[in-house]
Amino acid sequence: MAFVNASTLDSVRNLLINKYGYDPGRYEDFSLPTHNDKVTARFDWNVNDKNKLTFRYSFLNAYRDIGPSASNSNSGRGQSNTSLYFENMKYRQYNKLNSFVLEWNNNISNRFANNLTATYSRFRDYREIFGRPFPVVDLESGGRNYISFGSEPFSGLNNSGQDLWQITNNFNWYLGKHTLLFGVSGEYYKFSNGFAQFVYGQYRYASVGDFFDATDDNTVNPSFYQRTFSAIPGDPGPIAKLNTAAVALYVQDEFQVMNNFRLTYGVRIDVPWYPNDLATNDKVNAMTFRDGEKLDVSKLPKAQILWSPRLGFNWDVADNNTYQIRGGTGIFTGRIPYVWAVNQAGQNGLLFGNEFTMNPTNRPFTDDPNAYIPSNPAASSSYAINVMDANFKYPQVWRSNLATEIRLPADFILTLEGIYTKDINAVFHRDANLKYPTGTLPGPDKRPLFPGSSANRINSTITNAIVLDNSSKGYSYALTAQLQKTFNFGLSGMVAYTYTDAKDVTSSPGSQAASAFNGNQIVGDPNIPVLARTNFLVRNRVIGTLSYNIKYAKLLGTTLSVIYEGQPYNDGFDNSRISYVYGGNVNNDNGTSNDLVYIPRNASEIILIPSRAGFNQPADTRTPAQIWNDLDAYIKNNPYLDKRRGQYAERNGLEFPGTTGSTSASFRISISARSRLSLKANCKSPGISSMSATC
Repeated sequence: MAFVNASTLDSVRNLLINKYGYDPGRYEDFSLPTHNDKVTARFDWNVNDKNKLTFRYSFLNAYRDIGPSASNSNSGRGQSNTSLYFENMKYRQYNKLNSFVLEWNNNISNRFANNLTATYSRFRDYREIFGRPFPVVDLESGGRNYISFGSEPFSGLNNSGQDLWQITNNFNWYLGKHTLLFGVSGEYYKFSNGFAQFVYGQYRYASVGDFFDATDDNTVNPSFYQRTFSAIPGDPGPIAKLNTAAVALYVQDEFQVMNNFRLTYGVRIDVPWYPNDLATNDKVNAMTFRDGEKLDVSKLPKAQILWSPRLGFNWDVADNNTYQIRGGTGIFTGRIPYVWAVNQAGQNGLLFGNEFTMNPTNRPFTDDPNAYIPSNPAASSSYAINVMDANFKYPQVWRSNLATEIRLPADFILTLEGIYTKDINAVFHRDANLKYPTGTLPGPDKRPLFPGSSANRINSTITNAIVLDNSSKGYSYALTAQLQKTFNFGLSGMVAYTYTDAKDVTSSPGSQAASAFNGNQIVGDPNIPVLARTNFLVRNRVIGTLSYNIKYAKLLGTTLSVIYEGQPYNDGFDNSRISYVYGGNVNNDNGTSNDLVYIPRNASEIILIPSRAGFNQPADTRTPAQIWNDLDAYIKNNPYLDKRRGQYAERNGLEFPGTTGSTSASFRISISARSRLSLKANCKSPGISSMSATC
């Protein structure tokens, strides 16, 4: 049992300071602070009795400190009693925003009105390391990570920028019972993304003693060395850049058929495209991938017309606001997380070279982060690529809802609503360089079996070719009941219950394309994902609020609120579902945590071998029969596993405990006060109507 002790940590720290002048920071009693500064400001100007200008500004400057990634380490990097990292291995994530909005409202006449809005937003997200640039060093014990120090492995080059321009114009025409809306909207995004791992290098040593010997006389070699470097001459940190644009046209008619019945219908057309010229990779162009597919990292999807017709109604049945029925149906178009699109510009096999060597004899330890960069750097001969399918479409769903609102005695309002959503163009990732399975596992678990390791590759030099594609298999529905009441003395309350079910082919668990692909739990071929419950499903949810509003001094207001929320426990990443997976690469598809388990019917369907003594773990002294008895008891005590004996576990098949009988709850009391400085003017003449700012 190898526990990290203070004397070992002190000796490592002293060596780094005395020999290399590098202070790795503390190994205990350090914090991970968060901070943010926010400012909003607004200026309203009544130009005349028909025109009004509004300007809004938003500012955000935030950061938070985060511990290092566990990637490319044996069993992770602390913090625990068996693995610790030094303070300067954390990183600081900055998020900065400046947003400007100008809005012009023009009441042309009693029949015409126009609204024009222009927006510019500037986002900058970047990481900052602590201490000077230093290679990542992982010292192991018993084959597992023990002590780590150096610069965080993914933060030496990690920054992104977004510049967004938007302009929208809405023209309203009032024609008696009809209110017509004609609209046009355009947007243009500029994205930049810098990302590379281990740009200062990484060393692994089998023990603390090996590292001390290596720094003494270089008689011990590292067990592993890697680094990433730029393949672009004169540019040490290549940045992937991508531009996107979209135009939308829409028309809508709000038709007041009768005093108590309103019908709304219309259609929207979205045309997204990518005004970019990306670099091509001739080697990739010459390759053929799965099912004869050809890929080109310079090709982006062409402009496509996406239609979104919609229809809605509102019926005040008794024409006295006591019983209303409302509903609608239509197609809605959204956007993708644009980092997936930028992946194509960055993962093209042209920007970076790397070294990845086990037991190197020519890589003695050095604190120089620029050591071992080739004098004539070139792109790696083996690399990953990311591509969007040539026919890829923005996400679209068909959504319908039906609701009723009933005013009960004592002015309580009861709302009942159902919503159904069907995917038309959902997104998922597939690996076009993954061969088909060549067999099945022996025994009762007959899942498809792949050749394994590099034999899985159709093209040997491509580690993976992740393609962003569409699927139409997903759906969701939600049923809600809500009761609310507002009193005339400032008190209001609401309680609501929602039951939801939602299934998809992937919950896209990752911002990197490879992470989204490899993190999707499956039984068969990961290129053919099956429908299962989404990661973020909250099947049962209860919300209750009680608020009291106080107004005083004509300028100030305070709201006291108590909020209750009951729902299943989640894992801290907004996931409330459980997937039972094997540790390791069971089906040889190269994914190490994506294989859903097979639940044995009885002892004849599983071979159990007592584990040997290992890191921080004594040898298992139980017999195979005793191990089965313990496993069988565990399965029996889990209703989900017990009913699936002889079957595979499902992705997100089980909800975290707390769905029935007990739920997590949070109570919040919020106190807010807002004041506004008003310079009043005659509403029928030019003047400043108001100015306000909050921090």
